[in-house]
Amino acid sequence: RAAAERRRAPRRRERKRQTLAMREQQQRQERRQASGRREGKTANQAKILLGGFRERSEVSAGKLRNAHQAERERLDREVREAAREVEEASPLLLDSPDAELAAQ
Repeated sequence: RAAAERRRAPRRRERKRQTLAMREQQQRQERRQASGRREGKTANQAKILLGGFRERSEVSAGKLRNAHQAERERLDREVREAAREVEEASPLLLDSPDAELAAQ
């Protein structure tokens, strides 16, 4: 059980660290998109070029979202597996007064 607990703790820390990193990356992406939208309103560029920039930005954001979702699922799966190992390593003890009466 102790070994399973030791394996679970780093997985939980890694999940927390990765989640924070993904959140920061998502916020940076959102700031870049907002900046691009603001600049696009005043930029001296053809509308077709601005539309292409916007489309590429949306595709990049979608890919980032999908990658983050897959990573979150992987991290959650690893933590669940570690938790299951802890449960399997733990003996189930039931303390029931009825069991003592039946033994007598």
